Amino acid sequence: MLYGQNHVYRDLRGPNIVVFVDKNGDEFAKLLDFNWGGEEGVVVYPADINMNMEIGWHAEVCPGGLIHCKHNEFML
Repeated sequence: MLYGQNHVYRDLRGPNIVVFVDKNGDEFAKLLDFNWGGEEGVVVYPADINMNMEIGWHAEVCPGGLIHCKHNEFML
């Protein structure tokens, strides 16, 4: 998992998650759009992040703010 390597996925929203079903009928998810990913507590949200309330960001998310794993957990 990303957390085991101290990395965060900065845009964990429905449009960036694709669920696949393999030939055995097992489901698995893949994340898309890793251009915001990076090391927790080092990478920041873009200055032009869409802060539309309908997205439902964690309360600490803000333009230029540090990204933490708890933000990903909140979006799940």
